[in-house]
Amino acid sequence: MLTLTVLYTYFCTIIFCIVFQIGFLLKAQKNLSIKHFLWVYVFLFYLALVYMVTGIGNKWVSGKYGTLIRISEINLLPFSSEGITTYILNIILFMPLGFLLPTIWPQFRTIKNTACTGFFFSLAIELSQLLNHRITDIDDLLMNTLGAIIGYLLCRALFKMIYKRGEKKLDNTSSLVIQYEVIFYLVCSFIGMILLYYPFLFRKII
Repeated sequence: MLTLTVLYTYFCTIIFCIVFQIGFLLKAQKNLSIKHFLWVYVFLFYLALVYMVTGIGNKWVSGKYGTLIRISEINLLPFSSEGITTYILNIILFMPLGFLLPTIWPQFRTIKNTACTGFFFSLAIELSQLLNHRITDIDDLLMNTLGAIIGYLLCRALFKMIYKRGEKKLDNTSSLVIQYEVIFYLVCSFIGMILLYYPFLFRKII
C-alpha cells in the first residue's frame, strides 16, 4: 500500500512537469543532457516525498473540515512547538532541497537563492494546510528554511573542488524558461498535487 501511495503521489507530482518539459523546456533548450533530466526526476521524487510527509491540502479536502481558516490550527508564535524532535525533523526534511538545488542548477549556487526558495516552498505548503486538518506552523516554516540553508552549506562543503573547477556561470541571455526551470517544476508539481491528488483514493479501494 505504501508503494502504491508513493507511486500515485509521484504521478501527481510529475504530470504537469512533463507537460512543461514537452511544451516549453525542450523548445527553449534542445541540448539538455540525459544526466540533467535524471537529476530533475530525482528532485521531483524528493518533492513527492515532501508532499506525502507534510500532507498538503488540496481541492478534495477544501471545506471538508468546516471553515477554511481555523485559528486553533494556526501557530504564529515562533519557537513554541513542543519537543525538539519536531524542529530536527523539519530541518532534515528540507536539507535535500538545499543540497539538490545547487547540485542541479547553477543559479542556486548562492545561499540567497536557495534560502528564498526553501522559504517560499515551505510557505506554500504551510498555507495549503489551511485546507486540511493540519497545523499551519511558523516553526515549520523557520526550520524548513534552516534545513535548506544547511543542505546548501553541506553541498558547497562536499563539492567545493568540483564546482571550483567546472562551475557554470548563469547565462543571463537565456530564456526565462531556462533561468527559472526549477521554479516551474515547483509550481507545476504543487498544482498537480492540489488538483489531482485524491487523499481518500486507497481507502475507497480497500
